[in-house]
Amino acid sequence: MTELRRDYLAERWVIVAKERGMRPSDFKSKGGLHPSSGVCPFCPGNEHMTPPATLLYLERGGRLIVEADRDSERLKDWLVRVAPNLYPALRPEMDPAGRCDGFLVCIGGKGVHEVIIETSNHSAHIHKLDDHHLNLVFKAYAERFMALASLPYVRYVSLFRNYGEAAGASRS
Repeated sequence: MTELRRDYLAERWVIVAKERGMRPSDFKSKGGLHPSSGVCPFCPGNEHMTPPATLLYLERGGRLIVEADRDSERLKDWLVRVAPNLYPALRPEMDPAGRCDGFLVCIGGKGVHEVIIETSNHSAHIHKLDDHHLNLVFKAYAERFMALASLPYVRYVSLFRNYGEAAGASRS
């Protein structure tokens, strides 16, 4: 179970998400290379490997279309795609009830954890995207930030960007 724990030395709350240790990785670790299917869930055509997208930017006839996936249908030919993380650090259905054990103060890790897939060519460097696409990426950041900040149980929204193994990126 994910939980938030009070760190009294640093005067902050930290997320403890043991389940995230089960997420797949294609990168080397001290134990060697983790097995991989070689199939990336973020590549076009593999949208069925992720939960339904909460936000999609598509272009049709030169017009920007803002959509979301339906339960059983995944839209194709997207420019930017946002989907819930399969191995979230926080979950909206968590019970936020707290518990204390001496100095240990914990509450349930209630929140949202999404993946913003900036481009269908997600190995592309962000500084090499054209101005139009870069604008869409930042528009998606802002749109999801505002949507998540408006949820009654969300008090803090953090956007961060993993790129590659050194940043802790996995394939899901």
